[in-house]
Amino acid sequence: MARRKKRAATEGPEFLESWLFKISTKVFLGVLVIVLFLTLVRCTVRKPEAPQWTTQLTVPLINRTYPMDELVQRIGQSEVQIQGNQVVFSVNEEFDTVGFSNGQLTTPDLSYGLSQTLGSVTIDPPTIPAVTVDASNIGPLSTVIPGAVPPLSFQVVNDLPTITTFTDATVDTGTIYLVITNNLGVDLDIVNVLLTNQVAGDTVGTGSAAGGIASGNTALIPIPLFGRTLTNQLRATIDAHTNGGTVLSSSGKNLTTNVQFSGPLTVVSATAQVPPTSRSFSQVIALNETDPVYQATLADGELALTITNTSGLDADLQLTFPDLTKNGQPLVIQQTVTAKNTSYQTVNVTGYDLRPSDSTVPQQLWVQAEAVMPGSGANQVLVRATDKSTVNATLRRLSFASITGVFNNSSLSIPPTVQPVTVPNGFDSVQLVNAILTLEIENAVNLPGSLSVTVQGNNGKTLNFSGPVQPGSSGLPTITTFIDSAAADFLSPIPTSVTVSGSAGFGDGISPGTVTANDYVLARVNILSPLELVLGRTSVQTDVNRNQIDQSNIDIVTNHTEQARFVYNIINHLPIGAHVNLFFGPDSATLFTAPQLEIDSLVVPAAPTSLGIASDTASSGFQTILLTNDDIRILENDTLYSSVELVLEGTGGQVIRLTGDDYVTVQGRLEVDYHFDGNL
Repeated sequence: MARRKKRAATEGPEFLESWLFKISTKVFLGVLVIVLFLTLVRCTVRKPEAPQWTTQLTVPLINRTYPMDELVQRIGQSEVQIQGNQVVFSVNEEFDTVGFSNGQLTTPDLSYGLSQTLGSVTIDPPTIPAVTVDASNIGPLSTVIPGAVPPLSFQVVNDLPTITTFTDATVDTGTIYLVITNNLGVDLDIVNVLLTNQVAGDTVGTGSAAGGIASGNTALIPIPLFGRTLTNQLRATIDAHTNGGTVLSSSGKNLTTNVQFSGPLTVVSATAQVPPTSRSFSQVIALNETDPVYQATLADGELALTITNTSGLDADLQLTFPDLTKNGQPLVIQQTVTAKNTSYQTVNVTGYDLRPSDSTVPQQLWVQAEAVMPGSGANQVLVRATDKSTVNATLRRLSFASITGVFNNSSLSIPPTVQPVTVPNGFDSVQLVNAILTLEIENAVNLPGSLSVTVQGNNGKTLNFSGPVQPGSSGLPTITTFIDSAAADFLSPIPTSVTVSGSAGFGDGISPGTVTANDYVLARVNILSPLELVLGRTSVQTDVNRNQIDQSNIDIVTNHTEQARFVYNIINHLPIGAHVNLFFGPDSATLFTAPQLEIDSLVVPAAPTSLGIASDTASSGFQTILLTNDDIRILENDTLYSSVELVLEGTGGQVIRLTGDDYVTVQGRLEVDYHFDGNL
């Protein structure tokens, strides 16, 4: 068990000046003279003896000055520091970063729905060979030619050659001409024609040659085809009348029917050979954003396409998105969709820039489509005006790596975040007289903003900060500092945790800026207080010293000790009083918890002060503490560990200031008087 020695009240210089000490000294000297006399007058001569005497062993144990920077270090708390010549309490706590949420960097899906009907299709006009009927095959004329032809009427039915370029066609625009050449030798004063489809017998159209057709002449009889359906087998029926005449020879006498078209036929439906054709169409949609976007780079997203072709023609589609660009080039998608089929395609648009051509809200985004149908060649296909090329395009799962535009207000919420504050040992009851709390806001958002933050300690105290925040960027953030130079009340007592919460709003509706996924707001709290404080009792454990003791003859000392003393002096340059506890033992690990010898309560008063700052030193003077034989056994350790615990007394409610010039010096030695016997 450790031996604890306390300083006795009768020890020290004042005992040497007492009357008891003076009388005792005189008596001792008288006895000493008598003993010497009796010794000298003795007549018996004793045999020689080994010498014996009392001597002293002095062991320096400590002579150490503890400057303030070391005391601060020994406090072992990073929050207590020396800055310049001031001892300060400083806490720096950094809170988690706050960035834009995924929802603030996304936009709802954008859906395009384009549909373009084929409409009227133009087909090439067919070529139909002419049909010639000899007079000998025309009933009433066959009996009178050659010869005198009386007035008479006759009918000629011509089944025209089969058309090879279409099977049927319902015409939207076009005209067919029946070209009739009269080589009968007599004038025809009336010529009426009827054009029908051979199989169904339905009428295509009728016409007549105004004024008839003179012998040797040709007439073009037009038949409009709007809304009419033609088949590939037509029949032309001619009803004619002649007033008669004389035909001298039957050779070469005939009636020729030819069919001509005014040009290409525009049809609303047809089973035909269809030449190449194309269609162009476009659509705009509104961007669902309330703030104008100049440019937005996509971090993720895809374009989903569904293209349907209901016509009988293959279609090569080209879709262009002029507002969606990469390296300055618009997104272009080419896709072939076969006849009467549907095609599906997904395009990754990550890395594309969304650049609306119009900055007026709501902004419009364009999609342009061109469908090229190469035609059917020699094959006949069914086409209808109602056939469609339909494009459904959806830009989905869009998220942005960055958005550049004008923002009215993009808000970042700073959720309540708790940050522990390490309170130095012994500072639980400290009352700080002056303190500055600095709130530092690191802004990596490229927009001007405003901040409203509440700092709340778990001591029940609250501080509020608000004000403008300058724009920054993720590569070069700006620092906005809010300072409360009268935060001592907030820090009394020092809170063990601080909670920061609030919000930051960015964008003024005027200034353009860029918001990125890497943007953030970071809060730091700094507490700085010069140690001008009202201090409670605080202890500081110093370093452990190691002393090597020669053990070869140590038992001569420890076994024959007559008196042992610990002599010490403490010099104090602190504005507060202190007392020193000394610990000695063979084990450094248990030195403070289980020392072999503990000497405590070596008191030194506070140094003289001026305005709370130590202006001179105070000293305990050299004091002596008597030790027992058991105490001296500490010398039997070949390695003796020792250390000092400095206990700073409270200030009693008075304000003091610790500075870098403050220090404490502890001096101490062990003095052992022991008896030396040469016979041993």
